[in-house]
Amino acid sequence: MNRQDMSQGVWQRIWVAFVLAAGLTFALATGPAQAAEALLQLEETDEFQPADDEAKAQEIVDRLQNLVLSQQRLLARELIDEYSETRSAKVARELLDELELYDAENVARRQRELERTAWIRNFWDARRAPAPELPDLAVTITNGSDEAAIFQIRGPSMDWSRPMILAVGETNILKYPARFRRFTKQGTVRYSLELGQRYVFLKDSEDEIPRLHLAD
Repeated sequence: MNRQDMSQGVWQRIWVAFVLAAGLTFALATGPAQAAEALLQLEETDEFQPADDEAKAQEIVDRLQNLVLSQQRLLARELIDEYSETRSAKVARELLDELELYDAENVARRQRELERTAWIRNFWDARRAPAPELPDLAVTITNGSDEAAIFQIRGPSMDWSRPMILAVGETNILKYPARFRRFTKQGTVRYSLELGQRYVFLKDSEDEIPRLHLAD
């Protein structure tokens, strides 16, 4: 090290000592009251709230993790309103921003799924053969006698119906093949009723009860 470098180092140390001495003199001149006031102003301008508020806000953040999304939104807004200057409030704002992006992505995903489903449906509808036109078949039962007829009906995969009363001149129409049953003093009468057929109750004689016949 030459003489010039040594001289520069000495002058630098002298300058630092001078600055420290000036600062100490100013602090002693202003007094402890002014120093305390300056410290208080520094605390008031801090970006965040005191530790108690931060602890309470952090407890709310911990609760957020165990809630469904709708409850998270509500509690996050409450945290921001009550502890707006805490670090936890900043986390709550970031959470709300994240949930907003999450909702937007869900809406877009559902729209894509709807469009894909519609495309598949249209694809197969264009290739599906039209349904054949079937005749409008039915079973008709008409009471052509002069007294009411009582009977039961049983359709496919059904139990027997309650006793049905068919008044004189009335017609009962069934849209399915069925079994017919009627209890009489002479015994139980059963028929198979086929689609497209017409049946009629008639009396073979005045003394007999109406009996079911296949109409001509």
